[in-house]
Order: sequence, then structure tokens, then C-alpha cells
Amino acid sequence: MGHENNDNPTEQQQLARILKCLPQAELNNFVLEAALCDDDFREFFLVKFSDLLSEGWCEESLYRARLRKILAQYTNSDGYISHRNAAGLNQAITSLLSTAQKATIPVHESIELSIAVLSIMPELGEKMDDSEGYLYSLMEQICTVLLECFDALGADAQQDCLERVLGIYAEPSYLDLDLDSFLLVLLKDWARDDKARQSACLHTQEAMLKGCGNDQWRKSYMIEQINGALAYWASEAPP
Repeated sequence: MGHENNDNPTEQQQLARILKCLPQAELNNFVLEAALCDDDFREFFLVKFSDLLSEGWCEESLYRARLRKILAQYTNSDGYISHRNAAGLNQAITSLLSTAQKATIPVHESIELSIAVLSIMPELGEKMDDSEGYLYSLMEQICTVLLECFDALGADAQQDCLERVLGIYAEPSYLDLDLDSFLLVLLKDWARDDKARQSACLHTQEAMLKGCGNDQWRKSYMIEQINGALAYWASEAPP
């Protein structure tokens, strides 16, 4: 029997053998690439090992898993969210965000939920019938929650929130969906009285500008955003 098991190993045995022999760095790279390519595996991985994340990141991961379940309820078998389902999905997410605005909800939880919703916006833009403009209304609600919560945070938590939203703003998919301007309003406001935050925003915008390549429209648009941010901060600076 033992000889037969060696000749015909089970899949579990094969996996165990590979994991035993595979260099750690190669395994890490494989898991990272697999998680980035497979939404379901990524969300499962983040929830499974959420205890290894900081408190804020852990909560965002759990909210994203909850949102993933909601998305699944409104997504057709072909991976599309129809006009009718889009209305239901919008209502479900709007209700969640409305809960985040209640005074009884801790500020950090409201922020984590808002950032979790932000993270799925590109997916909604890609697979949802948005003839009713749900993406824009959701972005307005997300930004309202974040603006309401930001001033209640301590300095370190504010910096963390700004950096996370700045990272989202820099992702090309938000510009493609015309959602980046909503985030820029937040960033300009949060950096209004802080030169270091302004520098961080400008550094990210300059990197985005360099990444435009030969796309003249994107270059002009980014230059317009940079100049707009500088003009806003100059107008808000104390005399």
C-alpha cells in the first residue's frame, strides 16, 4: 500500500511536496500574483489572515469581504450588473454608507468602510450599467463621510488616511472613470494648512504626470490638476 501511495500521490501530497521544496521568495511572489489576478482568492486571503494586519487595514479587509458578498448578490452569471440590479446594489451600498454617518459609529470604522467602498469603484465602473450615474452619487457620499470624519482623527490617523486616499487617487482606473476629481477635493482640503501634506500630494501628482507617456490629454489634465491644487492652497494660505 505504501508503494502504491508513493507511485500515485494524492493532490494533497503533491501540494505538500511542492511547498516543502519551493523557495520562500518564489512562493511569496506566486501568492501575490495569484491574489492580484483573482478577486475571490484575494478577498479570502485578506480575511483569512486579517489578524496580521494593523487594526485599520484589518477592518477595511473585513468590509471589503462584506461588499464582495453584496456584489455577488447583484451580479449576473455572466459577471455583469444589469440596470435593474445596479439600482439595488446602489441602494445597498448607500445604506451602508448612511450607517457610517451615524454618530454612534466609531470614526475609524466609518473611514474603513468608506475606503473599502472606494476600493471597489473601478470594478463597478467596469461591470455595472451606470446609466443612472450611481458611481458619481456613491463617490459624493464617500467623500462626505471622509470629510466629516477626518477632523475627528488624531494627527497620525489623519496622515494615514491621507496617504491611503492619495494612493487610491494615483491609480489610473479612477482617472479613467472620471472619479479622481472627487478624491482631489479631499486631498486639497486635508493639505490646506500643511506644507508636508501639500508636498506629498504634489509628489504623487508629478509621478502621475511622468507616467502619462505620450498621452497628451492626460498630460494636460494632470498639469491642470496640479496648477489647480497650487492655486487653491495659495488662496487659502494665511496673509
